Amino acid sequence: MIKSLGKTTNPANTISGLLEGGDEGCVAFEFDHTQHYSTGLKITVGVICCYSKDELRAAFSTDLDSLNKALDTQSGNARHSYKILLADLQLVDINLRAPLKLDRLLIPKPWGQEIWYTGIEERGVCSIHKIPLPWILEVFASMITGTRELTPILLKILDPSPHEVYGDLYFELHQKKREVYIVTHIDKNAWPDSTGKIRLGFCPDKVNSYADAQQFKDAYLASVEAYRQVRNKIDAKFDEFRLNTQAEENEPGSLEAIKEWQDKIEPELAEQEMNLRDAMNEFTAQRNLHVGDVIHVNPHVPHSLQHGVRVVEFQTPHYERYILSFAQKVLTQDHWDTERALDHVQLDLEETEVQEISETESLVADFEEFRATRIVLQPGMDKVIDADTYCLVIGVKGRVELGKQRLDPEDGYYITACASPVEIRNTSPEPATFLIAQPTG
Repeated sequence: MIKSLGKTTNPANTISGLLEGGDEGCVAFEFDHTQHYSTGLKITVGVICCYSKDELRAAFSTDLDSLNKALDTQSGNARHSYKILLADLQLVDINLRAPLKLDRLLIPKPWGQEIWYTGIEERGVCSIHKIPLPWILEVFASMITGTRELTPILLKILDPSPHEVYGDLYFELHQKKREVYIVTHIDKNAWPDSTGKIRLGFCPDKVNSYADAQQFKDAYLASVEAYRQVRNKIDAKFDEFRLNTQAEENEPGSLEAIKEWQDKIEPELAEQEMNLRDAMNEFTAQRNLHVGDVIHVNPHVPHSLQHGVRVVEFQTPHYERYILSFAQKVLTQDHWDTERALDHVQLDLEETEVQEISETESLVADFEEFRATRIVLQPGMDKVIDADTYCLVIGVKGRVELGKQRLDPEDGYYITACASPVEIRNTSPEPATFLIAQPTG
């Protein structure tokens, strides 16, 4: 039978204690989970966990009445009861010894969309088989992470619209967050020669044209302020148009609607916006991008991926940014942070910020917090993941077998620290590319 433990105040200690005992069994318990990443409210979650030397499985439910009734009526072998309960209650069996496929969470943006795999914050909470990732992390903690830091490396895809200006991201910088982009696609409608762009840092010639850094910053700030005033006028008109269509005030409008609204703006105001935007952008630097390029975005470096350039992004789990400028209305805050950002900005950049890497196995990021590797498997080749910490894996090109599962492009997996060794094999006739990231500490 499944043994009921009641409510526990520390589920991770409960599970680790059972595993350290060396026995096998199946238990059920409840715990209070604080949603610190969103509402801050507590919810009570029920867990059924089957464990042995070689097995660690779990199911989660917030329907505690149904769960407890099912537990009261169970009989026979615990593992048989586990299967029956999951079927009766329509719960998902999560095998923590095998690769865990990450659900995709689509986050609309004014410039396109982000596709999240491991984000945990107010704007969205990622999941595995629709079970919120923070529930799993709280219950199994360092058993599955292999580290003291439970918050995972952030994995996402940036998917900008291919339309010029409307698909350009915020020009922003971070104080703590460290990012790496790997370019996976460049829209040929946006970039016919397959050479995309990223706005990265400031133009050295422009910086050197001023007597010192402060004079450059003052001139740039004045240019941004001039643009922002015109931007605010246009955005106020867009808000009126948005109300007329009964759209939410701070929801991204469709590209078709925005273009329609833009056509209604007075030609003089539209021309002023374009001229001031061009003048503001003259202060910044752009770099060429091709599929396969790697971009390191370090703290204090302002950056803006441009329209039609799709990237996989790994980043440290810091949720902070300063927006210097944006050619649309910022929907997540009512201000820009230009002046504050300039207090922290790095004006000089290393030429190695953008890299082209082509080796079969290449280290694309080696940060203090995590490292990321790009692997190209030729047909018939394989690689084994057997790490002491969790790994994030995402497909880029082609198809491989990931243990008993399949890894297609843009499939993301969380491989736990307690997982059995995972063989990745390319059984297809074409080369396959995927990325692996894991914490360094």
